[in-house]
Amino acid sequence: MQNSDISLPYRKTLQRRELTRFAPFLILESIPWLFAATVFRTRAQGSGGALLVGLPLVQLFVFMAFLLAARRMISAADGGTSLGRLQFKNQLALARTILRRLLGLSVIASVIAVGFGASPKTIVFYWLGMDGIVFYWYGHAIPFLSAFLAAVMFLMVVEKGMDREPKVKSALMEIVSRWRYLVPAVFLFGLFFTGANALQTHVDVALEPVYQAVSPAFGRYFYTGYHLLFSYVRLWLTVAALTYTIRASYRASASVDTAS
Repeated sequence: MQNSDISLPYRKTLQRRELTRFAPFLILESIPWLFAATVFRTRAQGSGGALLVGLPLVQLFVFMAFLLAARRMISAADGGTSLGRLQFKNQLALARTILRRLLGLSVIASVIAVGFGASPKTIVFYWLGMDGIVFYWYGHAIPFLSAFLAAVMFLMVVEKGMDREPKVKSALMEIVSRWRYLVPAVFLFGLFFTGANALQTHVDVALEPVYQAVSPAFGRYFYTGYHLLFSYVRLWLTVAALTYTIRASYRASASVDTAS
């Protein structure tokens, strides 16, 4: 069996580090982007104009955090990648390319959802499905869309790290070729996002008396910090699990090749 090129960054991981090496401190550089995303997302809920401008910026900030986390996790897995050599302007260009293509997938998902009876008013939530990797959105299908987009985005980032053009088609072909690992992983990510959304909703309700008991300024800082913590944990778990899943998939493929 011939291995897909997109798996080459994981060849050096076969005899080395375990999942326990993916320590949380590895993605601390993602925090400024997550902080900006949290602030803009909170403020964007205030008015229609802020929503129109703020939410697209949130998608950009989330992607930049995801990119930095993916680079660190791939390096932790001893994977070869050129992502560390990308200049800031190249990172922004990559963000524009990948986000535009993910938006296309989100639009297709929204059309399918409406076809299955979803309200047309919820279409915008499907368009912002990538946001759901680190923040919570209401809706039963959106967490699973976010999980699928996370997998596609990770595979596109990996391909860019191999100095290739990141393409949705290549990422989808990789998911199909490694479906035994990636399909269950996407489903589990969807369940994880669903559970995290429910937990955050309950925590929001429980913390409401705290917001009311303190000064408005402190309440805003507390609210931002709380959501930043959740977004960091969600990002770290998602990227670490994706890295480990693809590495395990390649290890299984290499074992089959050796046996044959």
